[in-house]
Formats: sequence, structure tokens, C-alpha cells
Amino acid sequence: MYEAALKGKWEDAEILLQRDPNLARAELTATGRTAFCYAAESGIVEIADVMRSKNPSLVTMPGKDDKTPLHIAAFFRGKDMVKYLFNFTHEEDLSTDEWFDLLIATIRGRMYDVASAILNMNGSLAKISNEEGATLHHLVQPVFVYTGKTKLSNVLFPARRHRLERESQERGVRSLAEKLWAGIQTLGQDKVTELIEKPFSILHEAAKQGNVELIDMIARSDPHLLLRVDKNHHTILHTAILYRQERVFTLILQIGHLKGMLATSVDKDGNNILHLAGKLAPPRRLKVVSGAAFQMERELLWFAVRTEQRNPPPPLLLMSIVFFFSTRHTYLLMQEVKRVVPLSYSKMKNKDGQKPREVFSKEHQPMLKDGEKWIIRR
Repeated sequence: MYEAALKGKWEDAEILLQRDPNLARAELTATGRTAFCYAAESGIVEIADVMRSKNPSLVTMPGKDDKTPLHIAAFFRGKDMVKYLFNFTHEEDLSTDEWFDLLIATIRGRMYDVASAILNMNGSLAKISNEEGATLHHLVQPVFVYTGKTKLSNVLFPARRHRLERESQERGVRSLAEKLWAGIQTLGQDKVTELIEKPFSILHEAAKQGNVELIDMIARSDPHLLLRVDKNHHTILHTAILYRQERVFTLILQIGHLKGMLATSVDKDGNNILHLAGKLAPPRRLKVVSGAAFQMERELLWFAVRTEQRNPPPPLLLMSIVFFFSTRHTYLLMQEVKRVVPLSYSKMKNKDGQKPREVFSKEHQPMLKDGEKWIIRR
């Protein structure tokens, strides 16, 4: 019976159970799990259905590791199995901690409809947190669509299928995030702030990841949360600039009554946003374009307008009109900063005695050399 469950041979399991219904009893294997746990792991709903029909209590019976079949199915991201088992699991069958763990597991498995159903069953789960944070912390990472096994329709209409799946995922995430945020807002202001900032700031991490939707949702209900700073005294505008997140940058500039305070804030090292624009972008953001010379040009676009540069960049870097126009929107966005940052900021020195232009030159010297080599090889 265990072999049939482990290998997903549901037809064999059905024959065995017809011969001896006692095989469905909650007997543990040497590993401490029931055969039904292995059925849940296999992801084959038919075999679980056969076993459950003989012994319904198997659905919520955990192994020695205290993991129920539903938790096991969620861990292995078996969406069909999770939905099936969830239909036979009642709120009183699991503890609050078990439901919270299951909620996190379904989010990690991108089963947003199941996660939403769990939250509908117990809305208080939105206000619970553990060492990894609250449930909303797990929605910071933007949606990535995994299409699963290749089907003929995927081959014939890959772009359309990808778009539809992405839109479905995004709708699920948006709906779930709104429910979670609505639950969090029932707490007092101090509790709300504490929940979204421990163990890390949801807003700052969302700015790093470019999750504009999550920032916009929070800003619409409580815009002053955008003024919160991290341990480096960075606002989310500082973070968006450091991580070259243009969409976050745009969103913040649209918040008229706060953008001045955000743009003129200085971090603990005396850096204003021009100093931070002069720092080298993180590697994963540099990879948005390929080639050291193109990367350098992109970095100049982020920096030059902010510092009111009158001198043109080195001729070596002006090699691609096509590339410039592909990033023209970035250039136009940065023109907006001039309206909120005092002119004196381009001359301001940080605690290391450096002006923004000096930070840029120092941080990008290796890239300049790599760009020169890259062009020579071309």
C-alpha cells in the first residue's frame, strides 16, 4: 500500500483497498508517516480520493513530524492536491499556528486562490507574524510565473499563455495583498508599523524589488508610512535610487506633498539622493543591459541629470543613439528630481568629504576601464 502511494499507482491502491479496507487505517511507516501522507506528496488526487473514501480521518492525521497531508502537499506545491485536501479540512481541524504555516506555504507555492480562501476562513491570520515576518512580508517579491509542464498550446501560443497566466497570478496577488492589508489596518498605528517593519521593512524591500503595486496599496491608505527610514536612514526613495527601480521612483514623485521631504532627506553617512545616484548599481540591476559600456551609459543617465552636469560624459560613452532612446523615459524621469532637490545638493559633501560627482567617479572607475576594453574588442 505504501509503495502504491509513494509511486502514485492509484489503480493498484484501489484494488488493494477493495481486497482489504483495513489498509487505509492510520498506520505509520518506519519514517513516521502514513501512506496517505505519501499519497499527498505524490500529488495524484485519485489515489488520495480512494484512500479517503475508506478512512476520512486520514486527511487531517499528521505524521510524527506533525505535518498533515495538507501541509505536505503544499510544501511540494501540488496545487490540485492542496485544493482537494482543503475541501475536506475544517477550521477546527488545525491550530492557528498550523493554519498560519499553511497560509505561508500556499503563498510560496503561488497558490493565491487557496491562500485567499484560508484568509476568508480566518482573517486574524493577517495580523500574525513569526521570525520570518507577517504574511504580507511574503508578498514583497514580484510575481514570477512558472508555466509548469510544456503543453501544445504553450508551444503554439507561448506569448498569449504567458500573458494570461501572469495576469491571473497578478490578480490573485493583488486580491490577497488587499485582504492582508485590510486585516493589518485593524490594528493600532504603532502595531501596524511594528508588524510591517519586523524582521525587515516591507516598504524598503518592495522598493528594492520594484514592487510598485504593493507600495502604492500601502501609500494610498497611509502615505506617511513612506517617510519611515531604515537603519541607514534611507527612505524608500533612497532605496529606489540605489537599486535603480524606475517605476518606484516615478510613483514617489507623483506623491506631491511628500516628495520634497523624501528627496531632501540625508542618510546617516551624510549622503543625499545625488550621492546615492552616484553609487554603483547592484549587479543584478546592471544586468538590465549587457556590455560594460552600455552599463556605464545607463549609470550616467541615472546620475548626470541629478547633479546638474554641464560637462558632457566622455565621448567613449556616447556610442549608442538607439540605446539612449530606449532609456529616454529614464532621462525624463530624472529631470523631475531637479524640481525637488536644492541646487546646493550637487555640491554637498558627505561624511567622507565627497561631493556626488566624486562618489560617481570613484565608484565607476573600474566600469569605465571595462567599457573601454569592451569597445576596443568590438
